[in-house]
Amino acid sequence: GPDVRHGARLTPTPPRRARPAPPRHPGRLDDQARSDTIGFVTTHEPLVLDIYTAHGCCLCDDAREALDPLARELDLELNWIHIDGDAELESAWREQLPAGVLAGRKVFKYRVDPDLLRRRVLQLRS
Repeated sequence: GPDVRHGARLTPTPPRRARPAPPRHPGRLDDQARSDTIGFVTTHEPLVLDIYTAHGCCLCDDAREALDPLARELDLELNWIHIDGDAELESAWREQLPAGVLAGRKVFKYRVDPDLLRRRVLQLRS
């Protein structure tokens, strides 16, 4: 019979073509050079910081106070995720609220460390 191993694909996938580099314009700075000259404020997509929170959480209120100005400074989009009433989120996050996750990595639990958050953002954008 045919050689099939648990849904393994027998036909090779074609190699992906690399996208051609955009044309360079003489006299215009590329994104890297521009970010080096004027900072990274306008040359990137905003990063999304997921913050797991719950109603009546005092530490969550403290985190919001710390994060609002940091979000403006670092061009972060804050995505507040309320775990109340979601059994899966409750079991995963209830004991560590508030918790912040940036690009799949936890960047704070209980209290926001502004310097650590700044470092993580710079690492992700460099």
